[in-house]
Amino acid sequence: MERIIVGVDGSEESRKAVALAASLSHSLRATLVVAHVMSYPGAGDPPPVVSAEYSWWRSSHRDWAETLVREALVREARPGLSIETRVLSGDPAHALSRLASEERVGLVVVGHRGRGLADRLLIGSVADRLVQICDQPVLVTR
Repeated sequence: MERIIVGVDGSEESRKAVALAASLSHSLRATLVVAHVMSYPGAGDPPPVVSAEYSWWRSSHRDWAETLVREALVREARPGLSIETRVLSGDPAHALSRLASEERVGLVVVGHRGRGLADRLLIGSVADRLVQICDQPVLVTR
């Protein structure tokens, strides 16, 4: 296994997923790819009336996303572990699955928040969806 992707979203569960993925990557001498997916409300570009606010929000989210992946990079740095970072946009499950296919990774690791059935039905679960659509193995951790 040459590469392992781990998705981060700032939650405690994703921090645990990063720690696990880093440990696996170190043991297997695989490159760890820490990725955050910026998902935007609604589809397409916003109407011109809200374009300025949307641009500000998007820029702020990108700054936050880059901070997340840098923090993971610093927290998990250790001799012999190669870490790369990615900030993507779109639907998180689809973006991680696409990245896994494009970069030919051996494993995708994500955290799971343990929401109840009602929340998963209403909000959805990135981990659940990723397991369904990803061609590569997915490890879901709590």
